Amino acid sequence: MSALPEAKQFVELHARHMGLCPERIGSVLRRIKTLNGDSPRAWVTIFTAEALTSEAEGKSVEAANLYNLARFPVADSATKREAASAAAQVFGEHIERTGTGERRMAQVGERNIPFLFRPGRSRRARLVILMGGIVSLKEQWGAFLKLGRKLGCAVAVADFAGVGSNALPYSRDAGRVFGAIMDEVAKECDSSETLIIAPSFGGHLAMLHSLIDPRINRIFTIGAPIQAFFDAASRPGENDALEIPLITRLALANSMRISVEDLPEKVGALAMSPAEIKRLSVPIVYVAAKHDEIIPSDEWEHVARRAPNLRVHEFDDVHGAPNHLKATRLMVLSVLLRHAGQAWLGRLVQSVLRTRFDVNPLPFK
Repeated sequence: MSALPEAKQFVELHARHMGLCPERIGSVLRRIKTLNGDSPRAWVTIFTAEALTSEAEGKSVEAANLYNLARFPVADSATKREAASAAAQVFGEHIERTGTGERRMAQVGERNIPFLFRPGRSRRARLVILMGGIVSLKEQWGAFLKLGRKLGCAVAVADFAGVGSNALPYSRDAGRVFGAIMDEVAKECDSSETLIIAPSFGGHLAMLHSLIDPRINRIFTIGAPIQAFFDAASRPGENDALEIPLITRLALANSMRISVEDLPEKVGALAMSPAEIKRLSVPIVYVAAKHDEIIPSDEWEHVARRAPNLRVHEFDDVHGAPNHLKATRLMVLSVLLRHAGQAWLGRLVQSVLRTRFDVNPLPFK
């Protein structure tokens, strides 16, 4: 499959998560003839026009999401970088205008990493940090700023390494941004027991950082690479190797700040070792997809099982479990409620998960 059909397929998934109208997105995608460049029928041109329309109509969140899609899968041109900046600007202005959040900075070495933040109702509120993966901007997860506070948590939302406004290249120590955020907001909430919600590659960084930062005491992830993905990606062309979609390879290389051709040589270093996996003592919920086209099944059938407190739930779905959004959202809600100290409500949600979606109780007290 070439890059454009793959991009259209992936964006349909992301648009569904964003709550954008499927018919509208379908109409937009049908008008696009090229993924690159800035011609009238180019990806960034058409999605940016849609974003400008929504912005003119005062639909700031919708406009930010459309700007987000305009720079998909990576901001590798001037016009796509402008779209990414517009997404951050429009959404940042929206949350500050509506009082639903603020733009903050976390310092990692000499770099300042922007993130979105909303404190809880008191300084005793526990912290939740959200981070997406290699193809999504932090603005996509902005709804959690409202939900977290409503449930009694403080919420921070950050871009993945090498994505959006996070200038740190993706590496084994790029998870330092979690610690930097916890340091930055420590006086405004309880960051000593922090929940990380990080789908896909964000989950990988959360697991790595949890090995050195005891403030992370819960992780929820969906389709995160741990070891098997990186091992397979480092040996392309072998019969048993994972055939990584081109869009994923482009985004992964961009986040690592390397060329696509250098991926096989460099990506293997990101794999967690068996010893590191055994040291993953933090409770982790890992949502897997039986037909995941990015993460190999060995990741959850064998690798993840070595972690002492990692619980896997597999859906009959593709990467991100887009056809099981209700179930995954209820799983996240249950985790958030328990983290916020509302265990009885969390148990109530889990009973719904168990009876309606056959999801066993999650490993969080």
